[in-house]
Amino acid sequence: MTPGNEGEAFGRLFRYITGANTGKQMISMTTPVVEQKLTMTMTLPVVSMDGARTMRFFLPKAVASAGAPAPTDPLVHVVTTPAVTWGVIRFSGVATSGSRAKETALLRAGLAQAGKRAEGSPIYLSYDPPFTIPFLRRNEVALACE
Repeated sequence: MTPGNEGEAFGRLFRYITGANTGKQMISMTTPVVEQKLTMTMTLPVVSMDGARTMRFFLPKAVASAGAPAPTDPLVHVVTTPAVTWGVIRFSGVATSGSRAKETALLRAGLAQAGKRAEGSPIYLSYDPPFTIPFLRRNEVALACE
């Protein structure tokens, strides 16, 4: 996502869970919200794409099991992916590109030290609304690993 498009992507996904779907179904908001560069084709339950990044919401298990309603927005997709093992590092504050890069480097080093091989691009997980006081925000960087 280019800077400034995060709000648009979030809005598309939020509209999906608040009824912009074929069943006009209200779906509970879950956390985390996930962002990822598009350098591989892996996606998770609900994805909004603008060609450079994805933003994802996870669907509640009951909704996914029952068959999620189709989105009415052509840029929102419901997809399922296979299980993945993730290496994860948690950090607080505002998730800027600089803080994400720093934490990604720390995670890669930690995984290498543990003898794990990181695969693909990192994903960035955020758990709190934007009005949360920065030092109380929970963020994570995750890398698929073997």
